[in-house]
Amino acid sequence: MLRLLLLTFIGLATLAPANAFDATASRRYASPDLYRPNVDQLTAWGPINCAIGRVCPAGGLSVAPDANAATGTLARSLGDLSGFKAPGPSGFARLDAAFFTANARTLFNSDASGGPANWLGNGAGGSAAQYAYGGFGQVVSLSGIGDVGVVGGTRTTDITTPGRLPIGIMGWSFNFKTTAPQTSWAGYMEARRKKGAGQVHGLEVNVTDLGDGSDRSIPSAMASGPNAVYSAWASGINIACGGNVTPGQQTGWDGSQNVTQAANCGTALPIYANGAKFEKGLIFGETALVGCDGRTPGLTCTMIEAGRGAGLAWNDSTTRQAARIYSDLSPTGAALRQTFTDFGTIFDAYGGATLVIASKPSDVNGVQIFGGGAAASPARIVAGGSPNASLGLSPSGGGVVQMQGVMQLLAYTVATLPVCDATRVGGMAYVTDAQTPTYRNGVVAGGTNVVPVFCSGSAWEAH
Repeated sequence: MLRLLLLTFIGLATLAPANAFDATASRRYASPDLYRPNVDQLTAWGPINCAIGRVCPAGGLSVAPDANAATGTLARSLGDLSGFKAPGPSGFARLDAAFFTANARTLFNSDASGGPANWLGNGAGGSAAQYAYGGFGQVVSLSGIGDVGVVGGTRTTDITTPGRLPIGIMGWSFNFKTTAPQTSWAGYMEARRKKGAGQVHGLEVNVTDLGDGSDRSIPSAMASGPNAVYSAWASGINIACGGNVTPGQQTGWDGSQNVTQAANCGTALPIYANGAKFEKGLIFGETALVGCDGRTPGLTCTMIEAGRGAGLAWNDSTTRQAARIYSDLSPTGAALRQTFTDFGTIFDAYGGATLVIASKPSDVNGVQIFGGGAAASPARIVAGGSPNASLGLSPSGGGVVQMQGVMQLLAYTVATLPVCDATRVGGMAYVTDAQTPTYRNGVVAGGTNVVPVFCSGSAWEAH
């Protein structure tokens, strides 16, 4: 666009006697036929040929040079440009005040459908001179038709030499100021929504693979190899630390090589409250991942993948990780899987169930598992829920309950034996203070005999 404008000015200047070439004030170039016209002010009314086959509509083009700008700069030649209309795919886009310079900054601004003229400076919480007109931005582009403000694009088919970087939009930030340190960003985006308006997104990333998937590998958490984490042929967002900084590499904007290696970075993706909170953290759409549809039972897909030792941790309102889940399985260890189903939680080794924890809404009693606090203290499985909850060990079908060791009963005295009734019929225990027993007779306290007893449903009998 600027090249087009310069050519237009040169053509107009050669036609207007008042703006003739001044050899003493204009810089010549390699050819004596090419020069920069000494234009102090140029105003054109009526049609102006913009390009072959194009005619700028009437309305005029006005240029007011900035005499305070440095010699040889575009601002010195053009300054404030207004009244120009550029041809577009469907009519003409108005570019009033399209080129404006102040404090060595540049603003591209087209008339908005409604005021104020500097709506970004006002809307972003700054003054009318901020974010535009030389306040914060080096280059500011404001769309006056509610469309895209800045577009960047690149094509790899245009590359003719190796080593190119086909990046549509790129940003850098060098935070090298050590006196009065401050935060810097290589990129920043913010979107705001008014109640009743449509959706708003701080950033949307979309990637499209036009192949059939046969020419690419599926990445994993591996750090190297053909399926390394960085081998994704079509990824939404890549987050990395270090920037390939190696000893002796240039790392400073001034050409300095002031580091031997890059330090570890802090956090890859922090999510925090900045005056308000998110309703949810991360959401994976039910049809977003290959292998799942959110409806059909038995389907599986990978939501999060990590390497050995990585885990999820929860703090206890301090920096201590009070709870943690992680995997330490080696390549030779049996794989382990946990699955939540309609009838309970299943632990298996990608085969038959190793452990099933069944649950249903009508459950009253549950199981508590306790470890032993000392070498002589046994681990315990205890029924809990209602008072006097029972604990059952049930085999499947005609199976039996096997004790793979000596079964030890709880010791009682005759006086402390629970009531023998229909709820305890078949129960067994032993007492430590029985008199000399008679088989299948009741036990009598007052002795020193250790005797097993059996509940017949009405009394404890010596056995």
